[in-house]
Amino acid sequence: MNTARAAARVRLKFDPGSDQAYSNAGFNVLGAVIEKASGRTYIDFVRDNVFTPAGVTRFGALNAGAPIPGQAVRYDKRGRVVVNKIREGGTPAGGWVLAAADMVRVLVAYDAGKIVSPAARAAMLAAPVAPLKMRADGTAFGLGWDVVYRPSGDSNAVFFGKNGGIVGSSTWIEHRPDGTDFAAFYNGGSGSGAHRPGLTTVEAALDGT
Repeated sequence: MNTARAAARVRLKFDPGSDQAYSNAGFNVLGAVIEKASGRTYIDFVRDNVFTPAGVTRFGALNAGAPIPGQAVRYDKRGRVVVNKIREGGTPAGGWVLAAADMVRVLVAYDAGKIVSPAARAAMLAAPVAPLKMRADGTAFGLGWDVVYRPSGDSNAVFFGKNGGIVGSSTWIEHRPDGTDFAAFYNGGSGSGAHRPGLTTVEAALDGT
């Protein structure tokens, strides 16, 4: 992947393990590692090791102009139709197309140990290791998750979530402390935070408020 090769030539912003920051390039590097280790394309690897165990059969990956059957039409901030395209090497950092219900199937399979082992899931949701710290609100990055926290201190009652967005699409997936999983997908807006009004409504309903 050209993105991974380019990232390898960039000077690090901080020493590994000393700080945290989200990085699309970092996920693309991980995608290149998966391809090298497995000897397969990233798309084929995810199909067989994520989607198939979850029972997901309908999905696609964005690439330059290719139509995906059943895909919702995306609109930009001005209401114009957005044509499928994604930056080079973008799929590991985002670009899958699937139904919200199928995304929930992936979350359920993840919770059930069908995608990663229980030990790997625990590591992905573990508290940050010093010198890394929790955020002021008690949340933290997980491994692959934007937000992780345990509101009651119970190691089994964990909240975790991940957002995503490109032009004309904004998404959020969430696992709640009571074990409820849901996905909220929107096909409009700037692709950054457009899901938040609907997300707030869904969370309030689940909270009974």
